[in-house]
Amino acid sequence: MQKKYGFSGQEMVMFGDRPFDIISAKKAGIIAVGIAKDEEAREILIGVGADIIIHGGYDSNGLLSVLNKKEAKKLF
Repeated sequence: MQKKYGFSGQEMVMFGDRPFDIISAKKAGIIAVGIAKDEEAREILIGVGADIIIHGGYDSNGLLSVLNKKEAKKLF
């Protein structure tokens, strides 16, 4: 999609709940949002490089407000 539509990695977001998801996003230069079901999952996703961490029962409005900011931050 980056090449086809001309997006930069920082204009794209990938959501995932597994380390492989986060690693794949980071390799592609895409913002990686980890969805953590508990503290252990949170630590694992942070460890593999997630830019943002959200709880499995996230509030979509809250997430959108974070993604509209220029800088990604680690959340939980």
